This record gives sequence, structure tokens and C-alpha cells, in this order.
Amino acid sequence: MTNTRMLLAAALCALVATTAQAGDGHRIKGKKLPTLTTVEEVVKYGRDDQYAELVGRFTERFSKEDFRFEDQTGAIVAELDDDEDWNFAKDQLVRILAEVDRDHDKVTIEVLAILPPR
Repeated sequence: MTNTRMLLAAALCALVATTAQAGDGHRIKGKKLPTLTTVEEVVKYGRDDQYAELVGRFTERFSKEDFRFEDQTGAIVAELDDDEDWNFAKDQLVRILAEVDRDHDKVTIEVLAILPPR
């Protein structure tokens, strides 16, 4: 093999190796979980850190950050970060984007956004 061919082969190997690494580094690995759409689905099937998009009402306040959220299928404790400026009224129909928090037998949600219903 001549020096030119050896140099070309080495450059090609380096290019392929860096392209493979760069392409893999920005993907989420594993199976993508579907977004949950009811409280019942969150409680029964929700996995920790899985996303939920729910339509319902905040009906009760338990503490500074913890509220009762209800939809047609059930109720769940929803945590709203007190550093955010949440704008909603009690019993107002809203759509929330949330993340499931599953700790042993307890399932709650952490609210990421409150939006008007569709």
C-alpha cells in the first residue's frame, strides 16, 4: 500500500469514527413513552419522569406547593413550584403539562405549565 493510500484510509477511518460518535451523542436512548392523558392513566401506568397532558381542575390546596387536581377519571396531588407565577382560579377548567413523580407506592405530578383547554 502506498503512503497516499494509507493516509487516505486513515483519514476515512477518522471521519467515520467522529461522525458515528457525533450522531449518537444527541439522541435520547431507550424507548419513548407515550404522553399520558388522564389521571387514571398516570396512577395506573405512569413511570417516573414520564410526561402527561391533562385537562381538569385544581379543586383544593393542601400546602404552599401541593394541590388536588381532578379530571373525569380521578384525582391526584399536583406540585406547583412556588417560584413560578401560576395564573388560575380554583375549579377553573385548565390543561396542564406535567411530569410523573413515582416514589414507591405514591404517585404525584409536577406541573410544568398551565394552559387554557383546547
